Amino acid sequence: MLGVILAIIASASWGASAVVARRGLLNMHPVAATWLSLITGCILLTPIVCFQYSGDIANLDWSSYAWFALMGLLNFPLGRLLNYTSVRLAGVTRATPILAIAPLFSVTIAIIFLGEQATGWLLAGTAAIVAGVILIVTDTSKTSS
Repeated sequence: MLGVILAIIASASWGASAVVARRGLLNMHPVAATWLSLITGCILLTPIVCFQYSGDIANLDWSSYAWFALMGLLNFPLGRLLNYTSVRLAGVTRATPILAIAPLFSVTIAIIFLGEQATGWLLAGTAAIVAGVILIVTDTSKTSS
């Protein structure tokens, strides 16, 4: 249950950060915003992680470092830059729900590369995500962004 609660809090944080990013992007280019957010996160988290988890970090094997480095490249600089650019161009109300298609990619990759099982509920949820994104992308009503 704790995992579900933390996921809900993370989701609320991501939702709020999109609104904050949109406000900040009115006066800043997405590249500068990406750098500023990355630097801020590093300054805040590096001392905590080094103090709290130094033993865990030191005991990782080299392949784990490589996987985390790849994740860091895809998630933080590239993903955040594209996220900020999409929020700036499309607005929060269109970009954020479209960004929520991430589970579709996660599910597909996990099934193909990790051998995870595709259950009926998983497929139904994935179909709901795709349907929602289609509705958002094809919406022709006027939105303020």
